[in-house]
Amino acid sequence: MLQLKTVLNLKQLEALDFLFSNLELRSGLAKRYLLDSPFMTDAEAIEQSLSEVEQMQRLLEQPEHSDCFAEIQRKLLNIKDINAVFGNLSHGLVLDDVELFEIKNFCLTAQSIASLFSKTGSDVLYFPTLDSALDILDPDGVRMPNFYIYDNYSPALENIRTEIKRITKAMDALPEDDVEQHRKLQQSRDDFHQQSVVIEDDIRKEIASRLFRYMETLQLTLDNVAHLDILMAKAQQATKLHLTKPSISCESTTYRRLFNPHIQHLLEQNGKKYQAVDLHIPHQPCLITGANMAGKTVLLKTLCLAQYLFQFGFFVPAESAQMCIADAVLTCMEDEQSDLKGLSSFAAEILNVNNMLHETANGRKPLILIDELAQTTNPVEGSAIVNSVLEFLYENKVQSVITTHFSNITAPCKKLRVKGFIEKNASEPVTPQNVNDFIDYSLVEDSVEQVPMEALRIAGILGVDETLVERAKKYIQFSTLNS
Repeated sequence: MLQLKTVLNLKQLEALDFLFSNLELRSGLAKRYLLDSPFMTDAEAIEQSLSEVEQMQRLLEQPEHSDCFAEIQRKLLNIKDINAVFGNLSHGLVLDDVELFEIKNFCLTAQSIASLFSKTGSDVLYFPTLDSALDILDPDGVRMPNFYIYDNYSPALENIRTEIKRITKAMDALPEDDVEQHRKLQQSRDDFHQQSVVIEDDIRKEIASRLFRYMETLQLTLDNVAHLDILMAKAQQATKLHLTKPSISCESTTYRRLFNPHIQHLLEQNGKKYQAVDLHIPHQPCLITGANMAGKTVLLKTLCLAQYLFQFGFFVPAESAQMCIADAVLTCMEDEQSDLKGLSSFAAEILNVNNMLHETANGRKPLILIDELAQTTNPVEGSAIVNSVLEFLYENKVQSVITTHFSNITAPCKKLRVKGFIEKNASEPVTPQNVNDFIDYSLVEDSVEQVPMEALRIAGILGVDETLVERAKKYIQFSTLNS
């Protein structure tokens, strides 16, 4: 089963790592649960997860609940991951005093969190009562965050402890030179102490046996406390970053003003703005062309990010989104760490793409994202490979987005082009520092087979030797005349 911690290891998803790193989780328990969360492919599970985030977002936005949630967040800081302790308990092991303290402390904190959350009137999470378990761990009913084998557990133990105290007091009153009497009292106290150890061990066994009856309740509470922490963090991040709840679609995936939070953050740090884009992906391949530096690779990574967020139960970075569920997200991008060590770039890429097509042929419905397919081979064979892959994906109705610089792409697909360079202001010179300000990243439908040719213009802007650029232009003119 694909889990979030696996996806976070993928290099192209630095944006997902950015979002995860900035989640305001209060407990280590919640972080572990989130890392272990599955990539959901069931529509009902995804809808429930997203609806819970939406409900939590609304609760957090209500001023009358602000103090309550602030106190819950403080309480969550004291929550530890005691799944290992519960594991020992469920396997019938006798717990030591530290483990019993951890359960008691958890119960007290969880009860307090549940009481606070109940004041919001929300039923998004259910917290069962833990009074019965607490009564076992706290027979005196003082509900203090400590644990001790109390005298109340056993009259015999209480008598022995009383006797130990009496002997200790007598020993303290003995003259220092009364060695023999001191030895006798010491022996007697040791004997009583040994008896108390046996009784205490029996009490621990009895406590563990009685707590085992509430194992399901304890585990449910631990899970829900972690879930509450995660929901609050997801909801707060959705509000802070202006993420939106996507709706589930069976027809196509459509984004209005899709953006990449990580790139947007980096740009804003440098006083620049991020341009969001609109995109519609039907159940067929989409081919995207555009000049270098036109944001095609960033777009693919953003699509990958959004799909993972959606199917891990997060809101997505867009003004609105209708999304199809994918069995998997299959990517082929230049900066990925290939498992095919020792192969050339082309060999590694084509084997990766081959695996994708096999997955599709075997009945899976993935989202496929390929950046500059066959870019490391010659244009004739490269365009043939792109056409072949597009044709296969079209026949199998696969949602997919492929970027390319190749011309003569005639296979059936939806063709899009990044608008690219625009003349913003004739009086403002284009420089390497402001070149991105002159790029329109929006997508337009384009049926033309010839891809944009702006590489030499970019080279000139970046300060490449003018003689080299002019010579290259002559070769382009010669090629055009002889084509």
